[in-house]
Amino acid sequence: MAPFRQLRRKGPVFIVGKELGDGLLKIGFFQVTNPLDVQWFPPLSFGYLKSYVEREFSGEIDFFRLTEEELFQRSFDLLALSTASQDFGACCELIRRFREVNSDCPIIQGGHHITYMPETLSLEVNAGVMGEGEATFAEIVGIFLREEGKLPLRKLREIPGVVFWEDGKMVKTKPRPLIENLNTLPMPHREVSEVPYLFSSRGCPFRCAFCTSSAFWGKMRYFSAEYVVREIERIVDQYGEWVSHLTFMDDLMTLNRTRLRRMAILLNERGLSENVSFSMAVKAGSVDDDLCGIFKAMNVSDVFFGAESGVEWILQYLKGGIQTVDQNQAAIDTLASQQIPVSLSMIVGVPGEKEEDLHKTYRFVIENLKARKIFVASVNILMPMPGTLIWDLALKKKVFNLETIQWDRLRCFTSYRNSTIRNISDWISVRKETQSYYLNEDSIPHERLLTLMEEYETEIQSVQNS
Repeated sequence: MAPFRQLRRKGPVFIVGKELGDGLLKIGFFQVTNPLDVQWFPPLSFGYLKSYVEREFSGEIDFFRLTEEELFQRSFDLLALSTASQDFGACCELIRRFREVNSDCPIIQGGHHITYMPETLSLEVNAGVMGEGEATFAEIVGIFLREEGKLPLRKLREIPGVVFWEDGKMVKTKPRPLIENLNTLPMPHREVSEVPYLFSSRGCPFRCAFCTSSAFWGKMRYFSAEYVVREIERIVDQYGEWVSHLTFMDDLMTLNRTRLRRMAILLNERGLSENVSFSMAVKAGSVDDDLCGIFKAMNVSDVFFGAESGVEWILQYLKGGIQTVDQNQAAIDTLASQQIPVSLSMIVGVPGEKEEDLHKTYRFVIENLKARKIFVASVNILMPMPGTLIWDLALKKKVFNLETIQWDRLRCFTSYRNSTIRNISDWISVRKETQSYYLNEDSIPHERLLTLMEEYETEIQSVQNS
């Protein structure tokens, strides 16, 4: 294929290809996020897309991550944007600003929000990618290369998993089939300047009322134990002695115990578990002494799970009958007896939750902290997110409507412990300023909930510091 040539745009003229001497198609990637909200790791979506398209178009693509400043200053031929729903308002504003200085550069938008709500795709965006993005985005890039810098709508119609506007009407192509064999994916690109982490699976077999995972990923799929251990070896080779701990960000790492046991064996055979420890999510009902034995063989330093509530009816409402308060406590007790530290995530602000229910949830946390059975618990306020049962409930309760929804009011939905905000008081101030959506005003007014949370967080801090 001939080297990518020259694209001329309104405003700045971006000259690429032969004019720059490398003949490569320049693709910029930008993830729209809220700097105050959850910031565990940089998104690995970029790494998967980069490795996939550069494998498919070897020697033709230069795919790079952009900072917001570079988005308006750096030259590129195609822009890939990703955003979740809580940042969709900021994303729309960014697209507007980008179009003021660059009216011609095609924009491809992916991520959770467009997957669940393709009808909100901006008219300024050339196409949206719905769901698992590697193959779909690669096909779009292929069209862009073959059509010499254009994305004809007749060609986009041929690609599964795409949404776009044509003559004022939305076009959604047929769904993209899932990648059945995840081992066919190239390992994601990683930058040594970023803290490494990994996924060993995609999806979740359960559908918790508040979680978007199953709606986005479809059915549960796994990378093989051999693939995962090779990826760990690659990370260790890339980062050297700097990496001594890795986190698996799977929704539920431990469901396939046979695979996990095989992983532990391979890590030991290759000497990896001697120098690298691991963290991962567990399902409360699956924790037993056998699983703890696998953790120890694998050098798991800590685990985490969504206990969600200390109240049975709330837990059933949120988790759909797959978990009980007794199972939560039994899992904590077993992990504590095996000296495996555990952290929890909890949810308050559930419709119908009363103050006595809130007290039970916080007492559950505080008693386990006092007993030194957990080391931290993040308490989150339930937030409706597209793709979930809670979202459907919020629409039914008319908390908002889709014509007037203010996407920024979905922000600040995580605990301050998972954000860049360092204390509960500042987090509450930001939440008030944002006017975050809230679903339980009838039972516990938002202002009262925040007061109670601040009081309990003060007690938690005291317990942790004692």
